[in-house]
Formats: sequence, structure tokens, C-alpha cells
Amino acid sequence: MTKACNSILVVDDNESDRLLAKFAIEDSGLTDNVYFSNDGKEALDFIKDYEKNKLAYNEDYPPTLILLDINMPGMTGFEFLESYSQFHEDERYHTVVVLMLTSSHSQEDMEKAKQYKAVKGFLTKPVDEDNLLAAFKEAANLK
Repeated sequence: MTKACNSILVVDDNESDRLLAKFAIEDSGLTDNVYFSNDGKEALDFIKDYEKNKLAYNEDYPPTLILLDINMPGMTGFEFLESYSQFHEDERYHTVVVLMLTSSHSQEDMEKAKQYKAVKGFLTKPVDEDNLLAAFKEAANLK
């Protein structure tokens, strides 16, 4: 069976939230390949070396979906998006979908996130299988 995602990158500084996202991803069946970053800088380092990572991960790279926490120490989700925007313009990254992870329903955060082409939706923490599947299907325009 073909998976909907070649891989998913979870970017979150909270270990418990990363673990819950991992379980939701496993239960959803979206992919068998999950990568984790503890902060925006680590995630950006993973994204920016396309050639090296394509060799290392083959068809699993780049991730089809990035689950991106908004509030992280060091580089926030929005700071990540600012830097990531230059990569998303590259055709090799056009298929990457970003879903923002949030523990609040801040209208200000939602409006700010809409400024970035890669951002296709929001997920409220903790991530669960049903919300993940619904958000991914909507973001990827799947029925």
C-alpha cells in the first residue's frame, strides 16, 4: 500500500508532544518515516542540505509534511518559516505541506501563518490521529 506521505518532520521542543505526534502518525498510517527536530534551527539544518539528505533518505526526502510548533526557544516556528520560505520557492520543496502546531487558538498566530505559502493549516496540541488525518487531507486537497 502506498503511503500518503513519503515522510513527516515533527518540529517541537516538547518531548511529550513529539511522542504524542509520533503515535498519531503511526495510528494514521500516513507514513512509516518520521523525523524529529527539537527546534527550528535543527529542522532548518535538516531541510537545507537537499543533495546530502536525498542521498541518505532517497524517496523519503524531502518530507511531505512538516508539523511545526509555533512557540519554541531559540528559533520559533515563525522564525523557521521566515528562513524556510526561500527553500519552499525551490521546486524540489513545492510539495511540502506545513501544519502549525499550537496549544492555543490565537487568531493573531493564524493570520501571521497565512502569510507563508507552505502553511496549509493548524493542529491543536496534543495531536491525535483523527485531527491529523483531517488536517492533512484538507491541506493536501484530498477527499
